[in-house]
Amino acid sequence: MFVCVDGDRTTRLRQWAWLDIGAGTGPGERRLVGWSVTDETWLVSEPIGVVATSPLGRPPGWAVTNNHRRYLLEQPGLPHGDEPLAAIDCLRANGSLDPTAPISIVPWRPGKSTAERIFERRTA
Repeated sequence: MFVCVDGDRTTRLRQWAWLDIGAGTGPGERRLVGWSVTDETWLVSEPIGVVATSPLGRPPGWAVTNNHRRYLLEQPGLPHGDEPLAAIDCLRANGSLDPTAPISIVPWRPGKSTAERIFERRTA
């Protein structure tokens, strides 16, 4: 089971990833796709407005959409199976997403510190 749009409360997401929509074709947007522990279903969020800062190597703990819906983020990962894709297709079918916009599912990955990036540049 999946839902197209989430509710008006705080939602706990597991196995979440970023959903980049329209990247490279103009002003894109970033959403979340993940398993809602709260609703026991896959969902795609509204466009994300704010993401928590986090220590190096740790995923953010929360995000808030432009329309103030809150997400607690747990256990990032890539969604598996067809249900997450069905949620994306549902948004395209009901007009919430441009049917021609490119969509990428982007897993969260730990970043590197500034010192590590500088060291890589010097040795490359």
